[in-house]
Amino acid sequence: MRLIIGVSGLIRQNNRYLFTKRISRHDRRYHDIWQIPGGGLRTREHLLDCLHRELSEELGIKIKNPRFIPKIHDIFRDNYHFIFFYFLCDMIDDKAKITLNHEASEYAWFNHNEIMGKPSFAEVPEIVALADKIS
Repeated sequence: MRLIIGVSGLIRQNNRYLFTKRISRHDRRYHDIWQIPGGGLRTREHLLDCLHRELSEELGIKIKNPRFIPKIHDIFRDNYHFIFFYFLCDMIDDKAKITLNHEASEYAWFNHNEIMGKPSFAEVPEIVALADKIS
């Protein structure tokens, strides 16, 4: 079993959160699912450095003020063990253009109630509920 440690950045703006719609060419179960952007830690990379890098790669933006969301997820899927850390973030420039890379087909801003009605990973509603409590 391969261990992957990752980070995800929930970006909040005007009481809404930025989500991306995942493209999964290898496993259709996870295709077109709304997700919190993020990714895996590189060797010798710090969590916050990974967070900045991943959001820059996936969204083409820079972030500020990352706050730890007090939930860590252990996810066992196929031959992988994922451990994910979540952070609430702000965009440095809230008018910056979002530029998606090859990992997502679209992005959208949803509040807590709106994301509840969308196909998303199981942990998303809980992470958003916790983020709602952080100023």
